[in-house]
Amino acid sequence: MKIVYLITALGHGRGGHFFDLATIAEEARRQGHFVTVVVVGRMASPVFKNAHYEVLFVPCSGWNIFFTIGRLFHLIGRRQVDIYHAFDPSSFAFSRLLSYWSGTRSILTKCGGPNPTGLYYPIPDVLIVFSNENLDYFKRRELYRHTEIPLIPNRVGRYESPQENDMAILRETAGGNKVFLRISRINRIYRRSLEQSITLIRELQALDKPVALFIIGVVEDQAVYHEMLTASSGSPVFFFTEDSFTTNASRFIGIADFVVGVGRGLMEAASLGKVLLSPIENGDIPVLISDKTLTTLFDTNFSGRASVPDFRKEKELNSIVELLDDKAAFERQQEFSHHIFSEYFDVKKAIVRYEELYRDKSSSKKARPVDAVLNLLRAARYIGKGA
Repeated sequence: MKIVYLITALGHGRGGHFFDLATIAEEARRQGHFVTVVVVGRMASPVFKNAHYEVLFVPCSGWNIFFTIGRLFHLIGRRQVDIYHAFDPSSFAFSRLLSYWSGTRSILTKCGGPNPTGLYYPIPDVLIVFSNENLDYFKRRELYRHTEIPLIPNRVGRYESPQENDMAILRETAGGNKVFLRISRINRIYRRSLEQSITLIRELQALDKPVALFIIGVVEDQAVYHEMLTASSGSPVFFFTEDSFTTNASRFIGIADFVVGVGRGLMEAASLGKVLLSPIENGDIPVLISDKTLTTLFDTNFSGRASVPDFRKEKELNSIVELLDDKAAFERQQEFSHHIFSEYFDVKKAIVRYEELYRDKSSSKKARPVDAVLNLLRAARYIGKGA
């Protein structure tokens, strides 16, 4: 099949959904499909720099949206495309126009995150979601009664540990301590998960446990960054914010013993058998992902929005200390991580489902002209604002 994926890039172009798309596109290519990724927006994304499939960048500043549409039609509108697949609402505004023109289908993926809170979200024929939280939301809404809404959380490839020299600085910094890793943009959205990670390390430090926390991420909010520096003062917490660390930061997962993760980052760590923790809504430290907490945390895409029933901080700390002290218990937890990766996260299982959706002609191809116009106007406004 000839598959065209679309995504919008405004800022640094390294958000999790770019990596979701890159992984799915690469797996589709490996299965013998002809893949093109189209990045629309203010800048190209470095995520696709070394891609083994065609990548096109179409500039768009919002005000020139009709030029952008013309450019898209010139580049791919004349091709014999089997499916258009967008990875955010703004790129779906373009993919649905290309779809109408060519008579093919267009699919939208909502790449995790909280449920929509604004007055508008596009109405596609097929809306792929990554979490039960999003699935329940759209299933309950009357506007989406004719939309097919499959849940396909698998979107991560099996990672390989990087070469030792890639991690030399981190290994030297660790100094033999057990490493807890949090890969995260440093901003107000992820502030709480950073606070919980720092609190956990301070608690373990108070128990004389040999631990260190590495925080790797782009600083998007200087105020939050300085708050985290203050909160971690005197504790074995280290920040790595340079581009040499934050570009494809997942390559440093191998240094970690424990990973505090959300969404895609946690799934990548599972592929390497790391002990997994997730931030939560009703506590001040992250919790271990186990057979008891998996369903609750998975429902919200390991986002920190979940409340864990019967959470008790002392009990959670004891569970983590046991893993630090007991090698056999630690290894059992590693095996659990490998298991949930294979069962729930591995993109190899998902690609068969994607192929079925791409080939399925039974779903209606409704024009929805009013929704298409609203979608395009919102896309122009969103890209124009640059946020």
